[in-house]
Amino acid sequence: MSRRVFALVLLGPVVTLSNVVRSAEAQHIELRPGQVWSIRSKDGSLAEVVVGKVAKDGNREVVHVSIIDIPNPDVAGATLIIAHVPFDEAALLASVGQLLSVERPPAEGFEEGYRRWSIDPQGGVFQQSVSDVIAAFFQSVFRRRT
Repeated sequence: MSRRVFALVLLGPVVTLSNVVRSAEAQHIELRPGQVWSIRSKDGSLAEVVVGKVAKDGNREVVHVSIIDIPNPDVAGATLIIAHVPFDEAALLASVGQLLSVERPPAEGFEEGYRRWSIDPQGGVFQQSVSDVIAAFFQSVFRRRT
């Protein structure tokens, strides 16, 4: 099985693609480093989220994650990884499904992605669902190829 790792670097403000705040917040889920979560997905994606860091940014909690096991649309059976993605806590809570594990490190490249994000004065935070971020990632990557 082949794997490709990507670091998602945000430059400039992030535009909210959809309103994803749902009842997950009401469940009082506490996101912690090392947790692995399934994602809620319209297409049944088997991608998972690994929590790497949870940090306060002004008045909000930002959850820094790796997205792993993203099915590669170009190669059957292969998966992709996005090493670092910063999410607004409410958006991520609305995107996660089941807690799968509690002791997994984030993907290789996570720390470098986090470092780049933390020094970028315009580093953004995603406020949309994990599925929407994956879709935007594919649009960005595959648009550049053609």
